[in-house]
Amino acid sequence: MAGQVCIAYAGEDALAFWETDPLRETGRMDIAAMAGMKGLGPRRLAWDPLYKRLYVSCSFANCVGVVDMEKREWLMTVFVGSAPTDVCVCGDRVLVCCCESESLWALDREDPSAVGCVRLPGFPYSMDNSNHTLLLCCITRPAVWSVDKDLAIAGVLELSCAPMHATKLPGGDMLVTLLPGNGSDAGRLVRLDRKGRVVYALEMGEMPGVVRLSEDNGLAAAVNMEESELFLVDPDTFSHRKRRMCAMPDDVLFLPNGAGILATCMIDNRAVHLDMRGKPV
Repeated sequence: MAGQVCIAYAGEDALAFWETDPLRETGRMDIAAMAGMKGLGPRRLAWDPLYKRLYVSCSFANCVGVVDMEKREWLMTVFVGSAPTDVCVCGDRVLVCCCESESLWALDREDPSAVGCVRLPGFPYSMDNSNHTLLLCCITRPAVWSVDKDLAIAGVLELSCAPMHATKLPGGDMLVTLLPGNGSDAGRLVRLDRKGRVVYALEMGEMPGVVRLSEDNGLAAAVNMEESELFLVDPDTFSHRKRRMCAMPDDVLFLPNGAGILATCMIDNRAVHLDMRGKPV
């Protein structure tokens, strides 16, 4: 969405639209009213630039919403498995991971409808398709799966601790946030090489969440939801800054052209604009 971004407020069943230059909220969409359903619980969003559609994973209603961004209208509701927690556009498919039904669903990108489903044991929780690689994290059978657009498993990296989120770096390494476990009381952000060996590790509280990469892959932003912290990390050296912020940060978005970071906060149902050093703007 050139010149604009969108974020979801699960507690309000709403989407908020922001212009990026200058950064300002320009409007909200009451998706519960438009979909004719209450308690949707919008969680993650995926933008389809080809068809100008926004896909919304609705965790509480077991569906994915399709929004026509040119008309700002709720186009349709596609029902999937139980508790869809993430959604990604991948090739000619839109992939949806459903944690409670332990399944991965594929929607047709041209004509949004469910065209395939595979069982994926281990509570599939999050997806990321940075740097042309789709990574999917499973929590109860700790592993990061590589998945292609046809739902074929391209690789599995088994782990000793549950991964919350993983993103691919140029060159093949990945950044992964891990829940406490394996003798550790703290969660961690780790950089893993192609063979799953730890290159760097950083402790970051009991409930790490997403980790996102900047446009140039030169900065990573990872959230510690439990302690309401944001970690800004150099992926190559793991030098970092830690910032306190609003209650339970749920997601982060790097704005275009280095304009900063937009962080969404689950409890406050609001967004916070930070500069690239993590200071409030």
